[in-house]
Amino acid sequence: MDEQPILLVEDDEIDVMAVQRLCRKGRVSNTLLHVSDGEAALALLRGDDVPERPLRPLLVLLDLKMSPMGGIELLEALNDEGSLPELPVVVLSGAKQPAEIARCQELGARDYLQKPLTLEELHRVTAKIGLKWTLGEEL
Repeated sequence: MDEQPILLVEDDEIDVMAVQRLCRKGRVSNTLLHVSDGEAALALLRGDDVPERPLRPLLVLLDLKMSPMGGIELLEALNDEGSLPELPVVVLSGAKQPAEIARCQELGARDYLQKPLTLEELHRVTAKIGLKWTLGEEL
């Protein structure tokens, strides 16, 4: 059985390293794929390079503030294509702004977590949306 990867869409290297560390600490053995902006994520999810195999990740962890395409623009694009309902997207942001949270929920994001992400929050949100990742051996 192929494990579904987790897609991290994040442009800050420190935040990328923090999520990688959390996955190791939590013994998550699903591959963590990383792209640094919404355009790259959209290309993977559409299967631009391999049309017969678009990426269907277990979970998308999505930063909002990126360029050239940010998180809200990616959510809008996925919504326009009709592929968002099947993708569990969790937004990660450094600021908790009510209008931003409402817009993300309106666009279909399953949850909104404030950075820095904790292992407890990651477990809570994945349980809430019914995801089960693959756990490896103790490190």
